[in-house]
Amino acid sequence: MAVTVDKILDGERNAVFRLTGDGDAEAAVIKVDFSTLFSSKVFPLRDLRIMKIQGGVSGVVINLLWDATTDVLAETIGPDQDVDRDYYNIGGIPNNAGAGKTGDILLTTAGGVGSAYSLLLTLKKV
Repeated sequence: MAVTVDKILDGERNAVFRLTGDGDAEAAVIKVDFSTLFSSKVFPLRDLRIMKIQGGVSGVVINLLWDATTDVLAETIGPDQDVDRDYYNIGGIPNNAGAGKTGDILLTTAGGVGSAYSLLLTLKKV
């Protein structure tokens, strides 16, 4: 299985990405490039929030990071978990990165042979 990022939705207020990988070592790889997301004049894009994470992780630990001068951990998943984390009731996971904040979401893995992940990220544009 290859490592892929599929942009499922890039609307005015929301974005959805499918992330898949074979668990090979990934170190702070950009999975959501903030600068490529749609932004309208009515709702200029300033930031993102992670609203929901769904999918599965097998034999690998996933760290989702907010990109900045010093990356900030947004969430840790795995190993061997079916994931259905809903953050709507708390307004989502905000980007609390400090200096050098880019808005990008990065992914780091730590896993062995035969590991894999498939995640669906639902994001709110702020």
